[in-house]
Amino acid sequence: MKKAICFLSAIIFALTFIPTAYGSGGWKLYDDFNSGSIDPTKWGIDQSSATITVENGMLKFVHLAGHPADPSWLAIIQNPHRITGLRATVIFDSCEEPNKDVDARIQSFLGNDQDDPDTILSSQLSITPYYLGGNNPKTYGTLVLLDRANSYAYSGTPFWSQFYVYDGTFLPADVMGVPYTLIMEWTKKDVSYTLRREVEGLGEINYTWDRSFVLEKFPDAQSGAFVAIGTRSNLGHGGCTVYFDNVYIKQSRQR
Repeated sequence: MKKAICFLSAIIFALTFIPTAYGSGGWKLYDDFNSGSIDPTKWGIDQSSATITVENGMLKFVHLAGHPADPSWLAIIQNPHRITGLRATVIFDSCEEPNKDVDARIQSFLGNDQDDPDTILSSQLSITPYYLGGNNPKTYGTLVLLDRANSYAYSGTPFWSQFYVYDGTFLPADVMGVPYTLIMEWTKKDVSYTLRREVEGLGEINYTWDRSFVLEKFPDAQSGAFVAIGTRSNLGHGGCTVYFDNVYIKQSRQR
């Protein structure tokens, strides 16, 4: 119990000193969970593979074992079709051995692909402590084509899957207890990804997707817009406890 309390105290201390520049440059705080509960006017909740609560001013996902490829989400319900940027701070608390394959991620359906109006372009950025029993954490940024039948077709290999250690400096051997901020921003023609390591101040890594695409905007909130934070296990291993905090969004009136 003492260990858990000390760990949470360290998390709260670290998050207190995360830079607050997110409120500038078009970013707007959507939720910091200081209310002590999940606000139903802000979030739609999917707990199919995790229990989701608020603890000590942070959102807590306890991802459960036995749910392969089944994600759990908190989805933004206030004008998701107008959002053009999403960022959230993530901290892994604990994951069960031997395979720590639960990832924490942010995701958005960006819009309809102009070349194929029946296809939605989806994008996500995630971090995983250990993948398939490996010894190092990995990060994933992917662009996915999602048709109306909800079948996926990857438009390219995950671009960070080969750079999960980042020369041995950016990601430690174990990401437990280290706050990372996941950031995605998108326009009608491109999407950019940023992973920022908060505590040690070692900077960030960035990537802009180099595939050319043109989006058609979602006409309204019911047309397929989806912007969310959550967890997912590839093989159904678990459990795993992950905290989310300080969710920021960018919005465009033109979308």
